[in-house]
Amino acid sequence: MSSPGHRLLVLTYHFPPDGAVGGLRWAGLTKYLGALGWTSTVVTAAPSHRAPETVGVRVMSVPRSRTLSDAYRWLTWADVRAKSASAAQPSTTPRPPGFLRRLRREADTLLWFPDGSRGWILRAAARLRGLIRSTDPHVVVSSGPPHGAHLAAWLATRRTGTPWLVDLRDPWACLVWPGHPQVESLLATASARRLERLIATASTGMIANSLALVAALGERYPGRTVTWIPNGVDHELLPPPRTAPFPGFALAHAGSIHGRRDITPVLRALRTLLTRRPETEAEGCSVHLVGETDGAQRQALSRVTRELGLDGCVQQYGRVSRARALDVLARSHVLVVLAQGQDMMIPAKLYEAVAIGRAVLVLAPPGSATASEAARLGARVVDPEEPEVLARELEELWRRRHQPAEPNGAALGYDALARRVDALLRSASER
Repeated sequence: MSSPGHRLLVLTYHFPPDGAVGGLRWAGLTKYLGALGWTSTVVTAAPSHRAPETVGVRVMSVPRSRTLSDAYRWLTWADVRAKSASAAQPSTTPRPPGFLRRLRREADTLLWFPDGSRGWILRAAARLRGLIRSTDPHVVVSSGPPHGAHLAAWLATRRTGTPWLVDLRDPWACLVWPGHPQVESLLATASARRLERLIATASTGMIANSLALVAALGERYPGRTVTWIPNGVDHELLPPPRTAPFPGFALAHAGSIHGRRDITPVLRALRTLLTRRPETEAEGCSVHLVGETDGAQRQALSRVTRELGLDGCVQQYGRVSRARALDVLARSHVLVVLAQGQDMMIPAKLYEAVAIGRAVLVLAPPGSATASEAARLGARVVDPEEPEVLARELEELWRRRHQPAEPNGAALGYDALARRVDALLRSASER
């Protein structure tokens, strides 16, 4: 156990109650670090927590200020809505040449850079700097994305001598995510590499939540300490095990669907199941999608559901409360996790899905971080490029739909992970 009076400062843009899954990691860790002798202060952009705070955890809300990029984004959305309203009419305006499109994209990046935390970084740095002076913490931890939190921590910890750990929940410079502003911009890509190197060399150590990212960072920054701390779950916040399931055969996915995340392979496999097993259609089947879906994926989802005749089976909830999302998962027979195109990233929802105690079906390319972690946790992993394998797997899950899932002790809770983090923090504080 840590010595009494150990003080930790955590800088994270997301934190409960903002509903972002990225905030759950340090909400869970700080909660259980309290029992190990740590007093934590969390600086976040999330709104003030009106409910009673966790013992040993103080949350300080530093709201993000408006920036020029917000006005530009509003004008861009207005332009998109105007174009959507007139989409039925043929356009006589020629598209700008490729060079001009590239130039506009780079200009967009200047307004957005370094990420969505713009307008918060300097405010957070000032607050964190003041806390370092007043509380003399043993360790500071910055967690991203948004990775602007690391820039704020760098500003705040300069010349203080305070140990500082960088927690990368997702890749930064090595991000490969089609449609992401950083990936689409040459300027942002080059700048992200420089900024990541800055925080890697200035910090005391780095944390990553996947072994693939640990390996990538170790190769990029030889000699730097990179520690693997996976995501987990707070078992106390999960729904009760006995929840009335949806009728028939129900599948559910919770989380945003964007980039390469694609639910349509599951829909095609479901259509194959309905064709091969007509009794499935008689019993009823449903697909529950909780979370936001971006424009391209929403169009593809609408088109494929019509083609497959599954309009009545798919229910989209949009953004809902975390309690509502967990209830939908608990009532479903199969929980789907999408991880296409995420070689070094692991969806945090994977851990909740396994811990809930339902069958978990993961779509991930072979050799990816998610495929390896899902196999370690006992989930079923299928290559999304193997439709027949996916169809057979879904049929097997349908056969076993009434069988209770075996409890999986490998699904780590934040109470267990906190002990590993405690050792890491103590080691950093002694340097």
